[in-house]
Amino acid sequence: MVVVAAVPALLLQLQIENQSAEKQRPYLGWNVTPAVPGKSAPAGGFLLHSTSHVVLRRCVAIGNRNASGPAPDEGLAAGFLASTVLADMRGERVGGVANAFIDCVADGNSVERVPLFVQAPAPAVDAGPIRGDPRKGAGFLLDRQRDPRVVGCQALNNRGRGLWLRGCAGALVEDNLLAGNSGGGLHDEAPAGPNVHVHNRARVNGDGPDYAGLPAATPVRAWTLGTVADEHSGSPFENTSISVP
Repeated sequence: MVVVAAVPALLLQLQIENQSAEKQRPYLGWNVTPAVPGKSAPAGGFLLHSTSHVVLRRCVAIGNRNASGPAPDEGLAAGFLASTVLADMRGERVGGVANAFIDCVADGNSVERVPLFVQAPAPAVDAGPIRGDPRKGAGFLLDRQRDPRVVGCQALNNRGRGLWLRGCAGALVEDNLLAGNSGGGLHDEAPAGPNVHVHNRARVNGDGPDYAGLPAATPVRAWTLGTVADEHSGSPFENTSISVP
C-alpha cells in the first residue's frame, strides 16, 4: 500500500511513477484498523488522504481487499482511492484538489466478507450467504474531489464499480477502459459540480450499467455483441458501451 498524506504549510506537486521494468508487478494488501476492533478502514493499493496536486502515473494496483462493515463508508476497497478531505487543527478543509491518475491499472480489487485478521468483535456482516458488499468496492474511487483527472487508465475485473466518483466537481474522465467489473463501469454519483466524461470505453460490466450519473448531454454510443453496429458519429467526445445479448 502507498499512502500519501498532506503536510501542513508545505506546498508541492508530487508525481509518482512506476519505474519498474515489470509494470504489471502486483501488490497484494489487506487493511485493518487495530485501534477499533471489528472495524475496517478504507483499503487500497494507492491512497491519497487530504492531498492536492498529486499525480500517479503508470502505477498498478492488483488484488487489494477489505472487509465490509455495516456503516456506509466502512470497509471501502479500491485499487486507487482519493479519500474525503479532512479538516486541519483550525477546522478548515485540507486537500482534495487537482489530484490525477494517468495511465494507471486497477485489476481484481474487491471487498470480502471475512477479513484476513479477525479481532473480536468481528464485523457484524461476517456471517451471511454472500461474501462482501460489492457496492463498497471499485477500481478507482474519488471521494469529494475538486478538479481531479482520470486519463488513460484501466479498471478491470474489480468486485464493484470500475470508476466511482462520489460528490466530485470539475472532474475530467477521459480515454479510460472499464471492463469486467461486477458493479458497473463508471458511476458519477451525486456530483457537486459539472464533470466531463469523454472517449471512455466500457464493456461487460456485470450487474451494473456501463455508465451511471453522467451529465445529460454526455454522448454514449451503445452496441450489443452480435448485432449490426450503428454508424459511428465520428465525435471525439463519444463514449462507448459494449454489452452481451
